[in-house]
Amino acid sequence: MRAIRLDSRLAGHRLHRVGIEGNTVFLQPTSSKSVQLWSLHTLFPNSWRQIFCLPVEEVFYTFPSCSYHHPKLFVLVVAIFKNEQYPRISIFEVDRDSGNSKEYRLAEESSAEFDGVPLENAILACGVHALHIYDRSIVMGSIPYWNIELRDDTFTLKRDDIVDDSNEKCSRFPIAVDSGRCSMRIITSSGNTLWIKYLKSIHPGKRIFARLRDDHSLVVFDPSAKKWLPYFLAPGSHLNLDSLNIRGLHETFGRAGHRMGAIESPLSVYSDGSVVVARIKHNQKHFFYRITFDHERREFLCERRGWALFSGGIDRMFYTIVGENALVVVGIKAVAVAPLQPPTLVECALMALQERHCKKDCTGACTGGLSPDEIKKMVGYRGSSLIPV
Repeated sequence: MRAIRLDSRLAGHRLHRVGIEGNTVFLQPTSSKSVQLWSLHTLFPNSWRQIFCLPVEEVFYTFPSCSYHHPKLFVLVVAIFKNEQYPRISIFEVDRDSGNSKEYRLAEESSAEFDGVPLENAILACGVHALHIYDRSIVMGSIPYWNIELRDDTFTLKRDDIVDDSNEKCSRFPIAVDSGRCSMRIITSSGNTLWIKYLKSIHPGKRIFARLRDDHSLVVFDPSAKKWLPYFLAPGSHLNLDSLNIRGLHETFGRAGHRMGAIESPLSVYSDGSVVVARIKHNQKHFFYRITFDHERREFLCERRGWALFSGGIDRMFYTIVGENALVVVGIKAVAVAPLQPPTLVECALMALQERHCKKDCTGACTGGLSPDEIKKMVGYRGSSLIPV
């Protein structure tokens, strides 16, 4: 595990997860006077970069999302903009590399529909060709869901709820994403998070939902058949959901603040892009498992991917982002990176160089270090492929 100190420009701001691409994570700091999006290349502690900044008079709500199909970030903003008197609702499409943005304002014909969106519990998600927003707080019954259409300079909403008339007992929050990435997330009612994501599409362009019921059975909404289908743990899995029925207390931190509540399981599962990772905390250690799916057999497999011991209290208040090679924990003072696969030789060399040139604080978090240009100059390299994305 290695830790990176937050940039001094982010002091006093809580960071929220947006997404990850390769070794680069995308984050959003909280601010009442601006909407910002930042990036950090985790092999370069001094690579903090502000991608997007929108000064406003007052921020009410922001909902960021990362596209894993195009180099774009999206953020839905409800705020009083500069030189305006009343709140405005807009979506900004941001190029991850250049920072250039395009604004889409809420179309007048969708104003009434937007009034029905539960902003305290809403999630903005990005699929292959479209955005959608949904209510993450519904544990049983139909799930409120809106498709978002981006036009020339406006956007519209169309409600298309996910129907569930099963009345099966469920205490965990279901979360849907566009099936072009075929992913699904489930959050327990106490704040523990269970993420499960498909690795290939079985219903391209349609919605996929999942629910983890109180008996630990997993059901997936089939948008073609419009019914919920069970998925089962595959033989050879290193993790059994039935063995995790451990009761206790758990502290959680989120947009609404600090909460404490009863939990049934120490399991949390996170996904970003096509990656799914389960995390179990035991005796201060965090154990990781990679989750993959077999859609023909309707099974999911859990494989061990190592463990980490986070220092400096970074795991007390955090958000988690997972990539193909690493799990990233975003804390209030530092970002920690735990490997999920052995690093490449280039990555090992870069980490060794940074270890020699970085400064570390009392918690072991790094600051400073070498930039990509400094490393290229050091080794006399003139190409562009030396530095991993």
